[in-house]
Amino acid sequence: MSIKTAVKEHFQQAPIADHWAYFFSEESVNEMNDLIFTDNGLEIRKFNSSDLDNCSKLFKKVFSSDPWYDVWNSLEQARNYLSELIKNPSFEGFVACEGSDIVAVCLGHNRSWWSGQEFFVNEFFVENEMQGNGI
Repeated sequence: MSIKTAVKEHFQQAPIADHWAYFFSEESVNEMNDLIFTDNGLEIRKFNSSDLDNCSKLFKKVFSSDPWYDVWNSLEQARNYLSELIKNPSFEGFVACEGSDIVAVCLGHNRSWWSGQEFFVNEFFVENEMQGNGI
């Protein structure tokens, strides 16, 4: 079994399976102001440019902590890194919010493949206190 097949089977059996068609359809159409879904107080929506600063703060916090302990010297350094990702013409990103706070981020890009469009995750990070809760 290929890695792609294993990942696809895993996600088809996980809670996100209800939303599989949105993430992996030929065209991801969203008619609710970029809102994808709401579940147990979390709102999942598409990333927009106004999220960059809060995502940069969360990125620096998460990856400067256990278990990575990366040395992100400044918020500007993290912001520049994420800015480069979002400049990709095929960029797509998603944020999970609890109230007005971003608690998880998934940033990646779409690529054409023999079987259609595929989404590649470049960065995925979750607020330290919320890790392990199924986001």
